[in-house]
Amino acid sequence: MVYLLLALFSSLIASLWIVSRVPQDTNSWLYDTTLVGAQKFHTKPVPRVGGIAIYVALAISSLLMWWQGPFELRNVAALLLCATPAFAVGLLEDLTKRIEPRARMVAIGTSAFMAWAVLDVSINRVDIAGVDVLLTFALPAFLLTLFAVTGIVNAINIIDGFHGLALMVATLAFAAFGWVAHGTQDLLVLSICLASIGALLGLFIWNYPRGQIFLGDGGAYLVGVMLAQTGVLLFTRNSEVSAWFAVLVLGYPTTETVFSMYRKHVVRKISALHPDRAHLHMLVHGRVVTRATASGRPLSANERNARTSPYLWLLSLCSIAPALAFYDNAKALMVCCALFVLLYVWLYQRAVSFRMPALPFARKRAS
Repeated sequence: MVYLLLALFSSLIASLWIVSRVPQDTNSWLYDTTLVGAQKFHTKPVPRVGGIAIYVALAISSLLMWWQGPFELRNVAALLLCATPAFAVGLLEDLTKRIEPRARMVAIGTSAFMAWAVLDVSINRVDIAGVDVLLTFALPAFLLTLFAVTGIVNAINIIDGFHGLALMVATLAFAAFGWVAHGTQDLLVLSICLASIGALLGLFIWNYPRGQIFLGDGGAYLVGVMLAQTGVLLFTRNSEVSAWFAVLVLGYPTTETVFSMYRKHVVRKISALHPDRAHLHMLVHGRVVTRATASGRPLSANERNARTSPYLWLLSLCSIAPALAFYDNAKALMVCCALFVLLYVWLYQRAVSFRMPALPFARKRAS
């Protein structure tokens, strides 16, 4: 628990410093000053370097683990070091807005390669007999790991569109990983999860609900790499944990990414990298969240932004809850994955047709 509290305090203070000490200059590289775009929902320049606070918190926690923890916990610092190329290129994109997608993918791949080479973070099974035989060879195992890490990183970046959305989804995922790691007595994975939860919550306090600081690409890439590698470490180090547990825990961001690729490339015949306003969280914002309070007062743009995220937190829990219930049952997890995809598609169709019911925190009460 000390690692969680230390990371929480460190992230909280680092975020406060960025929010309060960085000059309020709209020309600053630290601010997201672009207010118009397919995926822009804020109304004033906001610092988009929240990833710095998370990185600082994880670095401080890993140093404490190195200094006074068991020898095994020194791998936490090594894992953070492996994630640094992805974080660095994302932060550079936050500052300059000029980094090509290919360069970002290379940096993320470098992080995956470093973790594979240094810590043997490699998917060696997926609980499917024929595929598991193939994964006994180093190259197929590495390629699958590379695909999984880059996929999760991009998934976290995609859902990072509203206050608190990506931060809380990632926090819930780390909590799920940590709960199972505690049950299997995996100190390394549990420590990573506790430090990550603290780092995320420290930034969350300043990000939600008022959006005083953004996670940014650097933060999204860092969180994505840590999530993917933590999930892989959990089931490769503990044979009783199914590989499908990690898949289902990350069901919401993963499904969002795959469905987005299908929607753009197959349905709309455009590049999967082309930004649009048709992600589920954007439809919830535009078609589900009401524009007035219970008293009839119009909601500000910032309030509508914040009221969007709880819908997706609940959706994420719809995959995490069964994952925790069946973490050691591959077949049950596969069925739950299929059911979650069907739930996502159904909700998407309801949102498109304006038929998704409003939740209490988004409903306008009759006057």
